[in-house]
Amino acid sequence: MTNSRSATLSETVADALRQALIDGVYVCGERLVELTIAQEMNVSQNTARDALRLLEQQGWVMKRARHGVHVRTFTPDEAEELYVLRGALEGLALGWALETMDDAQAETLRRLIAEGQEQVEAHHLAVGREAMFAFHAALPRLAQRPNTAAMIAMLHSHSRLLENLREAHAPRDRKQWRALLAEYAALVGLMAARDRDAAQAALQAILQRESKATLAVLDLL
Repeated sequence: MTNSRSATLSETVADALRQALIDGVYVCGERLVELTIAQEMNVSQNTARDALRLLEQQGWVMKRARHGVHVRTFTPDEAEELYVLRGALEGLALGWALETMDDAQAETLRRLIAEGQEQVEAHHLAVGREAMFAFHAALPRLAQRPNTAAMIAMLHSHSRLLENLREAHAPRDRKQWRALLAEYAALVGLMAARDRDAAQAALQAILQRESKATLAVLDLL
């Protein structure tokens, strides 16, 4: 039986690996070797194995017999399905959020995107990406729907892997990030104005375009 100290250590290793996945240190299809991870993080191989098992349960990695553990990969159909599901669930979350969102919360969203825009102008493009994901993560929180939030969180973890794959093969430049974040700023404005239909349309347009760009990269691989 795994003791509490080992469980905590494996969770710590899993957290570090998850952050590396978010940061694009490992990309879709890349193998994660238990022994290498154990040596790099100065833990036992069993701890590394437990950490990878946690990431597998959370959908970040996949384990195949005789092939080891690899970062989650996606077929074009799976990627398309992911964005369709995001559109459906985030659309629901946005609608629910608008029912209760106050001016202070709208201002928090506005500042979030504005800070991302400022960082993009300073050539810190990765911060722009984080602003994008932070906006999407905020929707189910504002909606106060924990079950929806949990489902969206899983979709976002997969979206991050696809985003890293896209950035590895067809990275956005500053002009593209500037245009994308301008769309988010406009979306926040529509939310602040409580224009539900227009905000829904703007959200879906962003996700559909992101889906198309991601599928274009997958088609090249």
